[in-house]
Amino acid sequence: MAIDGSGPEEHFDATLFDAELDTHGAPAAWRKARLCPCLDLTTGAPDPNCPYCVAYPGVLWGEPSALRVFAPARRRQDLYDQNGLLLKGIVTFTFQSTVVPGHLDQIELTTAVVVVNERHVRGQADPQARSTERFRFPSVLEIEFCESIVAGVLEQYALGVDFSVDASNAMVWTASAGPPAATLYTVRYTARPVYICWSPESRDENGDRQPYRCMAQRLDFFRQPVVE
Repeated sequence: MAIDGSGPEEHFDATLFDAELDTHGAPAAWRKARLCPCLDLTTGAPDPNCPYCVAYPGVLWGEPSALRVFAPARRRQDLYDQNGLLLKGIVTFTFQSTVVPGHLDQIELTTAVVVVNERHVRGQADPQARSTERFRFPSVLEIEFCESIVAGVLEQYALGVDFSVDASNAMVWTASAGPPAATLYTVRYTARPVYICWSPESRDENGDRQPYRCMAQRLDFFRQPVVE
């Protein structure tokens, strides 16, 4: 219990809560977000040619540090914010009182497993000729299916035979294997789930910092392109 009832009044004891979370919380890796310095001085838009924030323009994430989070009921939720923006894949995290998460920070649950379905196009690249055939989740565990329809036939491709995955999480097709260029294919794989923090709540009681809480969006719904 994190309620201290030893005195005449009951108060939430953040130290007790931290200890409980340290024992029972979900193990996670926390990567702090920061703005990329490539932002334009006038418009604030990220440089499309920047080599550092290529995956998510305008945002950089640091090296991970270990922590524990309270992450109950991790079912996918889709909801609208006050401005009518549809937020997909939303969960709620609570952190230890010693942790101050920031907007757009990354939280990777390091023992959990999630199923991801993605679509890609063979040989597709961005305007700077960088491949877009990259898995969105960094910690891919197993590729279960990779398929395309070629000449009306559903073709399946196998890891280690038809393709491999490089250090940047990009698909590398074996010579003479895989779908033809410009063909759409789908991939189902398992990975460690990653979430992006949305507007953490600052909390304190009588001058004492309390555990922060925030909504978080699963990475495969974060800045999801309309056309891939």
